[in-house]
Order: sequence, then C-alpha cells, then structure tokens
Amino acid sequence: MDALRHKQLPLSADEEKFLKGLTDPKKADAALKKPETWNEIMRIGGFQAAQVVARAFKAESPTVRTNAALACTQCVFAGDATVAGLADLLDDKNAGVREAAIKALGAFANWRYESAQIALGKLAVKPKAPLEERGAATLALADAARMPMLGNYDDD
Repeated sequence: MDALRHKQLPLSADEEKFLKGLTDPKKADAALKKPETWNEIMRIGGFQAAQVVARAFKAESPTVRTNAALACTQCVFAGDATVAGLADLLDDKNAGVREAAIKALGAFANWRYESAQIALGKLAVKPKAPLEERGAATLALADAARMPMLGNYDDD
C-alpha cells in the first residue's frame, strides 16, 4: 500500500528527478506507456504531476493518451484544467482514448465538476457521435445524478 503525497508539501528530490525525466516528449513516451509510471504520477499528484498529464493528453501515442485519461479516474491533478484536457480527448481519432476520456469525465462528473457534466451532456446529444459513446456519456451522467442516500453514496 502506497501513501499519497500531501499536495501542499514540496516535492522530494526523487520526485523532482522523476518528473523532470518526463519532460522530454520523445524520451518520456516509452515511460508513459508503462502502468508503473502512471502509478507514481498518481502518487505524486497535484499541480506538479498535472503538467505531465497535460502533455500526455497531447502525446502522439494513443496508449499514452489512454493511460493519462485512466489516471484521471483516480486523481484530480489540476481540477478544471484537467477536465478541459479530457473534454478535448472526446474528439480523439482513437476510440479507446475516447472511451477512457468518457470514463474519466464520468468520475469528475460524480465529483461534481460542472464542466465534466457539461462535456458529457454535449456528447450525449451529439448526433454524429457513435451511439456507444453517446450511451456511455448518458450512463456516466446518470451515475453522477443519482441522489446520494445513506448506504448508496461513494463520494459525498
């Protein structure tokens, strides 16, 4: 079991070195394809790791973009800025990336991020979007809209 780093404390030397190693897009691409790299990015979290996530959203590799979106199902990173990056992934050419972005936006919608709810709503009513993606967006919104009651809540 790994503890999460407190987001208000400065990074340790090892954490700074790790994140600095992910600044060069060509060198970082191979590392960002590995789940263990993303586990460490999620552990570090906060705005420092958000910079890596933002670059990963624009990576050439669909695997990297998918991993970045999936990491956002468990970490907020930079809040609304992260949601904006995920919303941009809804128009990605790769179906797997779009699917991961919908899943992550569903988590943010459940955490009451209005911008995530709006992005999912726009996708749900977009006539040219694939039916499966429209359905997934609708289900994510329905999950976020479920009234929290004693015994069935997960984030409130």
